[in-house]
Amino acid sequence: MATFNVTNTMDAGNGSLRAAIAMANATPDADTITFDSSLTGMTIGLTSGELSITNPLTINGLGANLLTVDAQQNGFRVFNIDNGNNDLIDVFIDGLTITGGNPIGGGGGIFTSENLTVQDSIISGNTSTGIEGQYDIGRSIDGGGINSYGGYLKIVNTDIINNEVKGQLADGNPEFQNDFGDDPDGGGVSIRNGQLNVVDSTISGNKVTGGLSDGGGIYGWYSDITVTNSTISGNTLEGTALGSGGGIYNRHGNTTIANSTIANNSTLMTSEFGSADGGGIFSRNGDLEITNSTVSGNSAVGLDRTDGGGVYSKNGNLTVANSTISYNSTAGNSADGGGIFSSSGIATITNSTIYGNSADGRGGGLFSEGRTNLTNTIIANSTGRDAVLKTSKIDTNVNNLIEDGHYNPFLSGDPGLGPLQNNGGSTETHALLSDSIAIDAGDNGGATGLTFDQRGQEFDRIVNGTVDIGAYEVQEPQPPAPEPQPPAPEPQPPTPEPQPPTPEPQPPAPEPQPPTPEPQPPTPEPQPPTPEPQPPTPEPQPPTPEPQPPTPEPQPPTPEPQPPTPETESLLFSLKNNQTLGGVIAMSAGIFTYYINIDNVT
Repeated sequence: MATFNVTNTMDAGNGSLRAAIAMANATPDADTITFDSSLTGMTIGLTSGELSITNPLTINGLGANLLTVDAQQNGFRVFNIDNGNNDLIDVFIDGLTITGGNPIGGGGGIFTSENLTVQDSIISGNTSTGIEGQYDIGRSIDGGGINSYGGYLKIVNTDIINNEVKGQLADGNPEFQNDFGDDPDGGGVSIRNGQLNVVDSTISGNKVTGGLSDGGGIYGWYSDITVTNSTISGNTLEGTALGSGGGIYNRHGNTTIANSTIANNSTLMTSEFGSADGGGIFSRNGDLEITNSTVSGNSAVGLDRTDGGGVYSKNGNLTVANSTISYNSTAGNSADGGGIFSSSGIATITNSTIYGNSADGRGGGLFSEGRTNLTNTIIANSTGRDAVLKTSKIDTNVNNLIEDGHYNPFLSGDPGLGPLQNNGGSTETHALLSDSIAIDAGDNGGATGLTFDQRGQEFDRIVNGTVDIGAYEVQEPQPPAPEPQPPAPEPQPPTPEPQPPTPEPQPPAPEPQPPTPEPQPPTPEPQPPTPEPQPPTPEPQPPTPEPQPPTPEPQPPTPEPQPPTPETESLLFSLKNNQTLGGVIAMSAGIFTYYINIDNVT
């Protein structure tokens, strides 16, 4: 195992990426290519053809936004990975932007017949182009971004955006016999006879035009496809003949979608016999499973038969659980299943929300030509009737809410849903409004195996004892509604606690009052004197009433006799001229009062 370091942006010569790949191809071991940090933010422009990889190799770039390999629209792709035999080799590409490829044929950015992992990269602005002429099923123009044939392809944390596959239609009115032209498939990614695993990635804005076109974002043929925690959006098919799978097309293989968004993809066929199926997802001759995902805003439009605006499943079993299918549409002369079209298989739909879909034909929400099992599911606000079942019955019909009341649902009427938006988790959902009749109206047995609602961890599937109908489970309003009420009285005790403090300040008010009563006991002592203080007040004032008589004169002597006579209650005073005056001294509360008989005074 050797490591080769790229030190410049030249297309060839020592230190170039092309030279490093050539040295790695010369050894049988799994080698590694690295890049000098001085190349950060730079572009390696290719001028002398594609880069061919024939042996196991790891390419460690500097980062998707930090280093670009550009074929500069020179008529070839960027990477061709093929060892020339049936023994598969492993190749890893990490941390690059791959752009500017435009070969005649498939794989605008990368063609691989080996096991390839692309990680932390961007594949953008590549084109695959076909040639006018006779249609040959074996000669397809696949994969504007990546074309994989016969190997395992894994895409991790990578953006595959704005790539294109251009098919060329023969002149004149096309016929199946001789002049359909090319078969363009897979605007973003195409895989045949292999396995595709897309994780934490975005496949968006890719396009397929002309001829018999399928798979605007992803195209699969005899391959199993798994999409996890990813977004497939804004991919388109535009043609004049037949086209299916605006977002994902898979035929003769199983498709699994988990925790992902399939949104705003479209198929548009404009010829008089143009047929467009599966605006979001097309699955035929294989099983399709959708869990914890949202399929929204996809459309299928054609002048002939056009089915499955959101999801199309035929000749295989369809399973939808904890998912939202909203605002998808079909339009055309015969356009059925605006949300979901299922035919010749078993459709099992559990705890899902199918809302606001429309169809020019039958079954705006759901159209099923096979057996149908429906549990804890909302179908509402559809144009073209909520559900149409050609078998005229639902095999399993447990606690469903079908707004228009067909097929004897458990509930009918307005489900009370919020808008499609981010309510937590990695995908958009319709929240149940507080007065929704779907709250606590489901069947717990039907939700067996569902631990969380569509939003994933932290959002339990069963709250308040009974599961809600639909993909969304109300978390707080039901149980916590009583809980907030006990907290309300808890703040009330604090309010009485401040009230005792208010009486505490009141006792301090009486504390100053006791000091006032202390002066008040002295005031009662002075109050007996108050008559005397009143005489003292009369000293200023009574000098007018009493002191004007001799009251002020006896009062100064009165204090002198008072000390000598505290112990006696009555005495006789002897005055001048040896005349005796009858007098009485009365003592009360320590105050002496003189009573003199004036008649004895001469």
